[in-house]
Amino acid sequence: MDDCPDAAPLGLIDGVNCLIYRTADEAIARIRWSLDQPVAAQRIASAGQAWAEPHTWDARASVIVAW
Repeated sequence: MDDCPDAAPLGLIDGVNCLIYRTADEAIARIRWSLDQPVAAQRIASAGQAWAEPHTWDARASVIVAW
């Protein structure tokens, strides 16, 4: 994801549940790293998916319907 000041307060942590880049060259380097380190990249991707899941339309709609 591109760098933004709201990422950390929302729980998005570079290298834990996302990969943050600031420039196009940095984005390319992060993609190359992901291709070279598939196990680590998958761990980060899985953590990012777990972070995002409660924020999907389906998850939010389920909360509203249950309310």
